[in-house]
Amino acid sequence: MNKDINVKYSYEDRKFVFYNGDQLLGNMSIDQIIKYSVSKIDNSFLKLVDHEPSVHVIEKFLYKLNDNNEIILTSYLDSPVTGNLEMMMKIYNEINNFENKILQNEIKKIESKEIRENISEQINELIYLILNHIMMLIVNISDAIKGDETKTELKSTLMKYSIFINNKINYIIKDTISHYIDDYKLLEVELDQMRKIKSSTNEKIKNIEKEIKNQNNQINKIVEYINIDDIDNLINPQSGGSEQSSPKDSNYNESDYAYNEDYNEPDEKVQYLSENE
Repeated sequence: MNKDINVKYSYEDRKFVFYNGDQLLGNMSIDQIIKYSVSKIDNSFLKLVDHEPSVHVIEKFLYKLNDNNEIILTSYLDSPVTGNLEMMMKIYNEINNFENKILQNEIKKIESKEIRENISEQINELIYLILNHIMMLIVNISDAIKGDETKTELKSTLMKYSIFINNKINYIIKDTISHYIDDYKLLEVELDQMRKIKSSTNEKIKNIEKEIKNQNNQINKIVEYINIDDIDNLINPQSGGSEQSSPKDSNYNESDYAYNEDYNEPDEKVQYLSENE
C-alpha cells in the first residue's frame, strides 16, 4: 500500500475523499458504494445516484464485483480503508443507517419481488463481509497489543467492538437461515401440491386407459357377431356378397305391364259370378 495515500471522511457529504499528498484521487459516497454493489442486479435502484464516477475508487480501495456478481473486498495490505479499523467502522455505520432509514423506501420502488429480494440479499452480503473484515482487523490488532500493558483502553475498545460485531453477524446469520427455512417450507408446500397433481393426473390416466380397454372389448364382442360379408355389404352395397337382381334380369316383359287399348271391361254378369264364386 502506498503510504502517501490518505483518506478523509466528510460527514456532511457522507463521502470518503482520497489524496496522494496534495493530489485529489477521487471520492466515494455511501450511496455510491451501495449502488455499485447492486448495479448488476438492477441499475434503476437508487436512480438519482450516479456511481460511475466513483467505480474506480470503490474497486481500488474497498471492493470489486467479479463476473458472478460476488463482492471481493480489497486486501487490507493494499488499501488505506480496508486496513483501517476506524474507516471500516464508519463505512459499516453509514451503511447500517442507510439500511434502517432509506433502504425500504427505495426497495418499494422496484416492481419485481425477485429483484427486491436480490437487492436486499446483496446489501446484506456487503454488510456481512464488512463485519467479518472488521472482526479480522480486531483480531490482528488484539494479537499485536496483547502483551502491551499500556494499551488497556484500546483493548477495552476492541472488546466492545468485537461483542457488537459478533452480535450483528449472528443476527445476519439467523436472518439468512430463517429466510432459507421459509424458502424450504414454501418449496415443501409446492412439492406437496405437485405430488397431489401428479397423483390426480395418474388416476385420470388410469381411468382413461380403463375406458379405452372397455370400449375395445365391446368393439371386439360386436365384431365377433357380425359376418364380414355383411360388413362389406353395408360399406359398399355394389361390391362383394350376393348381387341384387333387377326386374329386367328375371324374365321381365314390359308388355305384361303396358297399357292395352283393346282391353274390355268384363260384363256385369261375369264380374258378379266372379265375386260370388
